[in-house]
Amino acid sequence: MDDVVTRSITASVSCIMCARSFIDIFDRIFAVSRIKEVKYISAPFAEAMYLTDKKERDRGVIICDIGYLTTSVAYVRGEGLANMCSFSLGGAHIVADYTMTYDIDFKSAENLYNKVNLKIAPQGFEDYHVTTSRGITKFSMNDVNNITFDRLDVIVDYIKKCIANFGDFVGQFVPIYFTGGGIATCKGAIEYIAYNINRKYDIRVPNVARYNFPWFSSSISSLDMACNIEENSSVMRKFANKLFGGLKNG
Repeated sequence: MDDVVTRSITASVSCIMCARSFIDIFDRIFAVSRIKEVKYISAPFAEAMYLTDKKERDRGVIICDIGYLTTSVAYVRGEGLANMCSFSLGGAHIVADYTMTYDIDFKSAENLYNKVNLKIAPQGFEDYHVTTSRGITKFSMNDVNNITFDRLDVIVDYIKKCIANFGDFVGQFVPIYFTGGGIATCKGAIEYIAYNINRKYDIRVPNVARYNFPWFSSSISSLDMACNIEENSSVMRKFANKLFGGLKNG
């Protein structure tokens, strides 16, 4: 009887799920619009593939997209997402804190948010001068910055919980890359979060002229993946080249 040699191969497979109800709603919308072929793309996965290079992914990296309403944290390994979680906190919640603290409308609070500079250590007498529905209004820089820090501390805690849930194999040496438009306009906010997470960090943006800002990462990454999916059909690529002057990876 001949000897039988058995071999086995193991692999980690990345599966991204979406609620059927969500797909059904948009399938009906596309059908009414007479769009015959539809493919769904995961924005966090697209960002992972577009904003990092292969060597970084092979070593493992964390992508943190802090948006206006939600934040997603993904552990990227190889050519997939090894883990991901999200929570409902973002830049808009800082703005909402201003509206409640100072009893101002949301637009006025957004104007204040765009003035905030966390890189400045106020001495106690500096003010932000902001256009509100009441006219030019002064807000104590020290008080506003402390409100902002308090909300950023909550975001930091949630990011830490997400990373802890990824397991022990995501060591302290794994870097974290930030993107998204939720706090990108708030000077010093990303640096504050990175300092408290205590990891090597970077801010990743699309490598596309005029769109190289964190708030374009999701849309440009998704468009790039869509172009790669439809590579055999030149329609999407021609559209992207005409719109953005050519997409570049990384």
